[in-house]
Amino acid sequence: MNIQCIKLSTGEDLIGEVSENLSGYEITISKPMAVGLAQGPGGNFQVGLFPYLPFAASDTFKFRKENVILVYDPVIELRNQYSTIKGSGIVVANQPSNIHLV
Repeated sequence: MNIQCIKLSTGEDLIGEVSENLSGYEITISKPMAVGLAQGPGGNFQVGLFPYLPFAASDTFKFRKENVILVYDPVIELRNQYSTIKGSGIVVANQPSNIHLV
């Protein structure tokens, strides 16, 4: 399972199982969730995962490469939260950081 994040030209960040199509013109993301930021108590930012297109019949989406600005690896905390919600539930132990997930 290749869990990565993509940044779309619309400004949205998605996390999911990312793969590149053989033609090289599309990027596919399966089981995506939108990544959102919210300002919490004390002005700290918190990260949350939200359903992406929850009424779609499929949980796999293809984007043209020109609509994808960036593909990147998520921090361990975000990967673990995604894995708990959509994946195997297996989480990777990590050192505490200043990232707060909701």
